[in-house]
Amino acid sequence: MLDTQRLNEIVKLDRDDVFSLSLNTDPSLVEHQRPKPAYRVWTHNAVQRLVRRLAPDVRRTAEPAAQRILAHLDAMPQEGRGLAIFAGPDLWQDYTLPFPLPNHLTYGAPDTIPLLWAMHEYAPYAVVLAFHDHARVLVAYLGQTTAIDEIDLELDTEKWRFKTGRMATSTRRSGVGVGRGIQSSAFEARVLAQYHRFWRNVAVAAARTLAARGIDRVIIGGDQEAAGAVSAALPRPLRETVIGTVAIRPHASLAEIQARTLPLALADRHARDRRLVRSVVQERRVGGTAIDGTAATLEALADGNLRTVVANRDMRATARACVSCGALGVKPGPCAACSGDVRRLTLPQALPMLTRQHGAALELVSADAAAPLADGIGGLLRHPSAGSVNLRRGA
Repeated sequence: MLDTQRLNEIVKLDRDDVFSLSLNTDPSLVEHQRPKPAYRVWTHNAVQRLVRRLAPDVRRTAEPAAQRILAHLDAMPQEGRGLAIFAGPDLWQDYTLPFPLPNHLTYGAPDTIPLLWAMHEYAPYAVVLAFHDHARVLVAYLGQTTAIDEIDLELDTEKWRFKTGRMATSTRRSGVGVGRGIQSSAFEARVLAQYHRFWRNVAVAAARTLAARGIDRVIIGGDQEAAGAVSAALPRPLRETVIGTVAIRPHASLAEIQARTLPLALADRHARDRRLVRSVVQERRVGGTAIDGTAATLEALADGNLRTVVANRDMRATARACVSCGALGVKPGPCAACSGDVRRLTLPQALPMLTRQHGAALELVSADAAAPLADGIGGLLRHPSAGSVNLRRGA
């Protein structure tokens, strides 16, 4: 499973001798059901091609890690739907994941983009399921759903008294008495009041649990009456985080719950990405609070004036960083600021390290969402821009 703390340590590594591998190992695909799964064949071919292109001295350093990767793939059981590996001298980290990753291999600085994208795409959300006799609170993260709270309603109708005496009842499995006779209206009203009290308590418990976990997206499910009552009873701040409702049968499995709710969560994630890009586009002007284009974005980042970098996860660009003063740019040659030597960086692979160094957040979005941004990259500024900005036709 993905350990975010270990991944952060990978992001911090300042080294250029690391294989970064991500794979789609989904066993439901026909090509992965052969004696030699397609992902294994792809990796063998990709590793061999990459190693052959390395300079002889670099190849000697890289060869042991390359062989370890191939041996690991040949021996590992087919688990999960995705795999990520970081391997180098004295370095080995592997992650088996419940969702597929794109087949991708690099050598040099660690490339954490596929995993960071997965963490963005499968960001946490909560599911609150309410029914007449029970409720469940679940959390979904990185393609897995876990129940964290289950609440049952039990009505002790034996102690209920009415003006003409206690009414005979039969008891359902849920513990709710079903009334008969002339007192049925009073009985049903009392049961309904208990239901609504139960749903209010569910809303309070869900709000407390989700606030403690810092989750800001909620999907409400269950039967229509119960789900509507719980949603209405949620505190307003939590009610505003509800991203959708879905009908789910009372004793649905975790897999079924995830299958019904994940499409809503992904749609919300993609809508948020589009809104973020739109906010950059609307403010990318002189005196505005956003900027786009590779050169302008890197300059603002190096100046410490970017609070958020928004980038196409599939962008392919190069940049330069001065080894002396740290200035960033896109033009080859000596540093424009201090005439020092520069080193070549590949984007977006270098963005996690650069944003961490300069105190900015990194938001990776799909190619479609990033299309309005010049070069597929931009950002939100800490202070309004004073210089020129990129203007794109139709913006």
